[in-house]
Parts: sequence; structure tokens; C-alpha cells
Amino acid sequence: MKAQTRCIIHNIGHHDLFLELYTPEHQRIGWCRPLSKSIAWIGEAVLNHIQQGSLSYHDPSSLCFEHDLVIPAGQCRFEYNEQSRETFISRETFEVLQGEVRVRSIYAPLVQEIVLSHEPIDHLESAKSRKQGTRPQSLDAIEKVIFFLVTAGAGKNSPRGIAQVIKHIVELRWQDYPQSHQSKYFIDCEHVHTDPHAIMPSQLLGLETRVVAEASQVAEKHGKHWRELFKLYLSVSTGTTFMISALSLSFAEWSPVVQTIASARHILSCTPERPSRVYRPREKEMSSINEWVKLESAQLDQASDLAIDELRDWREAYLEQRQTRPAELKANQKDEEVFFHRKGLKEVLCVVVIKDRFGVEGPKNSLIPIRGINAEVSLPTGTLCAERNAIGTALCRFPRLERRDILAVAVLSLEPSLAKLGPCGACAEWLAKVQEVSPSLRIISFASPAADEVFVKPALHI
Repeated sequence: MKAQTRCIIHNIGHHDLFLELYTPEHQRIGWCRPLSKSIAWIGEAVLNHIQQGSLSYHDPSSLCFEHDLVIPAGQCRFEYNEQSRETFISRETFEVLQGEVRVRSIYAPLVQEIVLSHEPIDHLESAKSRKQGTRPQSLDAIEKVIFFLVTAGAGKNSPRGIAQVIKHIVELRWQDYPQSHQSKYFIDCEHVHTDPHAIMPSQLLGLETRVVAEASQVAEKHGKHWRELFKLYLSVSTGTTFMISALSLSFAEWSPVVQTIASARHILSCTPERPSRVYRPREKEMSSINEWVKLESAQLDQASDLAIDELRDWREAYLEQRQTRPAELKANQKDEEVFFHRKGLKEVLCVVVIKDRFGVEGPKNSLIPIRGINAEVSLPTGTLCAERNAIGTALCRFPRLERRDILAVAVLSLEPSLAKLGPCGACAEWLAKVQEVSPSLRIISFASPAADEVFVKPALHI
């Protein structure tokens, strides 16, 4: 089995870095995190402190300073986050945080767990641990792992310095591993100079370019199998709604694995002194969320229900007449019988439901299902998809048909390998034009040629 390349995008927020604070009299305050308007100053101050080489030790997720980092009174605002018997911050602690405080150690629990999920499973770990998540079983299963720590913002709200601090922590973690391990792991920062509360997918093109470059290296080495060997992960436990949405939209077509930590925004309940796995990330393929949504019949509108029922009837009628598949006919050299599917050797059925606004074939505004089938006598010019076939037939029967009259499109492939078949590029263009004036249009498909489980494309997502 060929080794896999993984690319992880981790969105940095102010939940990513905790500071262990003390008073000038060396009385411990506890673990705190900086509030958003203090992020930039804290990030730069901690980074400068690290670069001065004042580290006494590090573990996989934290650094302890040999000399305290002094933060003057009023310079920064902190949120007390350490879980203890006194869950709520006392007035005394609140007042202490307003004065001069000292940082003795720093802690990055979220990145620690994300990094761990992409490192090989240690041979001492239990069998139960081996079954959880997508951790590689051995170093041989990994060709390369690239971490991008992504930040957005400017001025006091910029977490750019915090990303650099976390990068340093992770790099120190890998220094404890053999050289063969270190050479496979890379980490870098990507900053977007824009407000994270107003970021758009187009502003992440720089990051996308870097991901494409990594994928291209895999494609150059492994050819057409690159998709099986390159996997993208989105770690989006914290950050603004706009940032998470922009990342998801930018990389949805890569079918990434989304990693989320449910307790990421909660009060800190895992520290270097009291380690636990409460931050273990949950993983979900975005393709199963974004591309197709499984629905029950009760969730469908009247037009969609009609499209599904008619398509199932169309399937039964077609299979009753066409009992032999094109591939079987081709094998028997029956070229004329396979003529209309002689290129792809695959059959696709479609039903388009339209509204008969003028009562051409019945009462006005009746819903009319229209059947279609693909024809592939040559590629590409001789290919007619089932969707366009059905729409063309609808126009023949209803010459006054308008785009807004097209309400649902159901597609079924009789080829098992094409389950949940969606519109091709040409059909997607046609349907996108329909959707300009018909936002209720639904694209319906099925899990198998049996047309049993129903899936739909989300609205405005052709």
C-alpha cells in the first residue's frame, strides 16, 4: 500500500493558547486565555520571549519558561478559564488580573490533539485506541504531513503571533522524534489580512494555492491515483462563523475530513498537570454533509415526491423492456442494439417535473412528470444526458414552458458504480440557469439502481 500525504488546515482562535499566570509575589492565579483585543500583543510578547531562549522544558503541548514573562498592569485582558471547585471567577481573582501578571508557562491543548491524530499509533497503545479516529498505524503509512495554521485579522485582534507560538511548540514536539519521523512533518502559518468577521472564500485563494501545490506533487509522483493518496483535513473547532464558512466553501470540493473538538470553547478541563482526552477531535467527511443530503419522503415537497414516484415507475417500465444491459450486448457484438449507449455503455434515467400553468394537458397549474434517458453515440458531441433529454421533451410538449416551471429533477443511474449520480458539467449549467428564477428546484438522486434511499442536493447547490 502506498503512503498517504495529509494536509491539515487548523483555524487559530483565542481558544488555542492558554497562559499560566502568577502574581508578582509568585502566587499562582491559574490558566487564563487572552481576550480578543489582547491577542496580537500577547502573541508577539510570547513569541519574543521564546526566541530569547528562556525555555526550561517542554512537553507535547506546553512550554515552561525559565524566566517569567512580565505583563504590565492594564496591558492585556484575560479570561480566567481553569476548571476548579470554584467554577466562577471570584472578585479577588478578577481584580488580580487587572494588575501586573507574570506568565510562567503556555499551553496549546487543541493543536496538541489535532497533531496527535495524524501521528502514528504507538505500539504501546491499546487496541481500543487503534480503532478510534484516522491515526496512521505506522510511520510507513505516511509520506508527508503538512499543517497550515490559518489566521485572519489586523491590529489588536490579529492572532498571527499566537500562530507562530503554536508553530514553535509543535516543532519542539517533533524534535524528540527520530530524524526519519521529523522529515515527514511540516508546519507553516498562513495569514489573511482581513476582518475574520467579514472574510470571503475568495480571500483564501493564497491558502488554496498552497494546498493545490502539495496535491500537485502527489499527482506528479503517483499519477491518476493521487486522490486516493492525498487527504485534506479541516480543523475548525474555534473561530468566527464567517471564517469557518469561508474555509468550508473554499475546500468543499476536496471532500475534506472535518475535525471538531466539542469542548473547545468550554472552560479548560485538561491541563499539563491534569491531562485527559476531552479534546479528542471528532471526524466527519464533508462530502457526506455538503454534497448530498439523505431525506425521508415526509421531508419532500409535492413536486419532489412526484418525481421520485414517476422515476421508480419509469425504472420498472424500462427494465421490463430492456432486460439486457448494454455492456452484455456489446460483449455479444450486438452493436445496433447498443447504438444509443455505445460509448459509455451506461444507462441513466431521469424525470423532470414541471408545472402546466396553461392547462395544456389537464387542469391549470397541474404538476406533470416527464421522462428522459441518456444517449451516447459519440463523445463529447454525440452525448445527450438524461436531464437535458427530459427538459427538451418538456419543451416539445409545452412550447410555452418557462424556467420557473421546472420544479424537480430526479436522476437514476442503472450502473451501481454511479450511485448518487448528479448533473454533469453541461447539465449543471442548464440547471443553474433554471435556478436563477426557480430557487425551489431540487436535484434528486438515489443510493443504488434500486431507487430506494433518496438523496437531494441542497438548495442553490447544483
